[in-house]
Amino acid sequence: MIGQNVNRTKHLNRYLVLKTVYQYGPISRLAISKITHLAAATISNITSELISDGILVETDRVASQSRVGRREILIDVNADGRYVIGVHIGRKILSCSVINLKGEILQREDHLSEDQSVDETVALIEAFVRKLTVNQEKVLGIALGVNGWVDFFSGTVNRRPNERWANVPLVEFVQRRTGARVVMDNNVVGMSLAEKLMGLGKPLNNMLFLYADVGVGAGLISNGVPYRFGPVNVGHISIRQDSDECWCGSVGCVELFAGTDNILRKVKSLYPHYFANGDIDISDLIALENVPEIREVFQEVGASLGIGLTNTMNVLSVPHVIACGRIFDSEVVWNELKHVLTKRVITGPVTIQKSAYGVHEIGVLGAGSLGIYHFMLVGGLPDLERELMPYI
Repeated sequence: MIGQNVNRTKHLNRYLVLKTVYQYGPISRLAISKITHLAAATISNITSELISDGILVETDRVASQSRVGRREILIDVNADGRYVIGVHIGRKILSCSVINLKGEILQREDHLSEDQSVDETVALIEAFVRKLTVNQEKVLGIALGVNGWVDFFSGTVNRRPNERWANVPLVEFVQRRTGARVVMDNNVVGMSLAEKLMGLGKPLNNMLFLYADVGVGAGLISNGVPYRFGPVNVGHISIRQDSDECWCGSVGCVELFAGTDNILRKVKSLYPHYFANGDIDISDLIALENVPEIREVFQEVGASLGIGLTNTMNVLSVPHVIACGRIFDSEVVWNELKHVLTKRVITGPVTIQKSAYGVHEIGVLGAGSLGIYHFMLVGGLPDLERELMPYI
């Protein structure tokens, strides 16, 4: 029992140090001690071990003088100290990537995946692993970010828009084919971790990451750690009863009004002349947002997102939102969303800002960040994940 407690304390302290370096780095050992409330000797031992392992590095930068005549070397994450294979399995695309500890994408392959089977997906992941160009001894493992309902702890995909993916033990399948450690969560939960570890969410311990593209979803960071009971399903909050049925089985879902494919279908039905020369994408439609009839459509999109987000915020009471998705390139959508949120939220002021990441990169960065968090910060320990996990 004593040995177990010592190991628990060691792993927790290591987590606190790494989390602090990610949030504030480059940072001095003294500053880490003040933030974590760990003894200076403990910080010295942990950072020395992590530097020896190549995970952290001493930089040439120095901290401001803490006392006369003394300056401290700053500690930072060693970008190429380790790598993660991040696999984004979205509604229409499968992206396999290698990212380093600073979130730089070093290798990537994209495949169309809308009708892809589980076996085809696993085969593509296995093939990518065989073609790695980085030192495989430095690869922490494979992290899967999957759209749909995912059980983090069992490694199972419970449900996706593609019915062939119901109750699939995907982690087990990928482990068996690659021999690597594998972790999996909802893709937007991973995106929220990317924002927290490397993006605008660094200083935010409580935030919601809102993703709106083909699908609409959110990931919650609470007390600095990801909420592990599944995605925050903003896209499947029912806001109207007089609509078509959503793929999830409900009606009136936000995604029916704000998902990009659904927006395009609506415009094609109402105003087919815009498609006279062939299909257009959401960016083409956004370029027309000041045309009165298109503006009206986008106002409904913004209002739908705003209502779904307001309902979410009124339950979670989170003060910050970071939003990502091509639809937010529309100023009409963005302004209507903010208007509804400001008018209707009752839990206090909410700040909302656009992510610096685009939809092309956030999926793989999200999957990779899931791997960085689980394999490195948490040490791949499910029990520590459970201990850190917020309950709301």
